[in-house]
Amino acid sequence: MPPLSEERLLTIALDALEEVAASAHDGPVKRTWALRLVLAFLASQSRHGRPPPRLPFDHFWQNVVHHREQDRWANVNAALNAIYVAVGRRRDVQRTSLFERRARSG
Repeated sequence: MPPLSEERLLTIALDALEEVAASAHDGPVKRTWALRLVLAFLASQSRHGRPPPRLPFDHFWQNVVHHREQDRWANVNAALNAIYVAVGRRRDVQRTSLFERRARSG
């Protein structure tokens, strides 16, 4: 396998968070070491100074397990929007919809 560019790794990491966020519609999402790694990588890519602000990354981590559905989804979605801003990317609504459709289809 050829080495992945930093840009490709960033896309993969954001896609992983999109997948978690889509799953959060149906219930709390287990916080795994993989999720921790993705959040840490994205925090290291933050364009907002050193050390990067942790708030959106911590907010995402904390809210994927929230017991109230509406609060969970609203907070995870807001945190993910802030993560995109932190890494200098624009969130693609069509891509987000793709992950939501996949989560609903099982």
